[in-house]
Amino acid sequence: MEHYITGLLTDLPHKTADTIAAAVAGTSTERLQHLLTDAAWDALALDEARVKQLLTIHPPTAGVLIFDDTGLPKKGTHSVGVAPQYSGRLGNIGNCQVVVSAEYLADDPSSSMPLHWPVSSQLFLPESWTQDAGRRRQVHVPTDLSQQTSRRSPSRCWIGREHGVCRWRWLTLATQIIRTCLSGLDARQIPYVCGVESSFGVRLPQEVEAAAQSVPP
Repeated sequence: MEHYITGLLTDLPHKTADTIAAAVAGTSTERLQHLLTDAAWDALALDEARVKQLLTIHPPTAGVLIFDDTGLPKKGTHSVGVAPQYSGRLGNIGNCQVVVSAEYLADDPSSSMPLHWPVSSQLFLPESWTQDAGRRRQVHVPTDLSQQTSRRSPSRCWIGREHGVCRWRWLTLATQIIRTCLSGLDARQIPYVCGVESSFGVRLPQEVEAAAQSVPP
């Protein structure tokens, strides 16, 4: 893992197992391929260890937990989750992968720069992948992984709260959300700020109560 991450941080124009193995000492193409395709390791446990390490360096303050998605433009059809979909980097629909992430942002009293921690992330798996068992099997997508409607359900990123990044003042979400997500935040009394589409309906509390008490015709 250390060798692979080191390779990703180099200035290699094309980062593959072959090019990383040639540039980073102490590894090989076979070992890197084993990590990416066959090795069994818990991504959530790795996230937890990483965030705990960050917490020892910068204890959390009352910050903001940010959920957002990032489009990664891609060519071809073989990368997991790649499909024609909206990408903010492209500004329109294009062939790309989409990653949803939870980021922690807080003021740092000792610096003019804010603290910024990546908490967790999840690759969006569109329907064209979830409905194609052969395609999933070829690239080792777990059979028990259901459709990840990433822009609409950030539940996998809630890991940040259990990791100790819990002293956040607000939670923010992008516009691509569904009402059940907001209902869940309301039920947990979690303050949030989000963008909504122009068709999003709103009622005053007394109107909700009146509607609940009315007898259906």
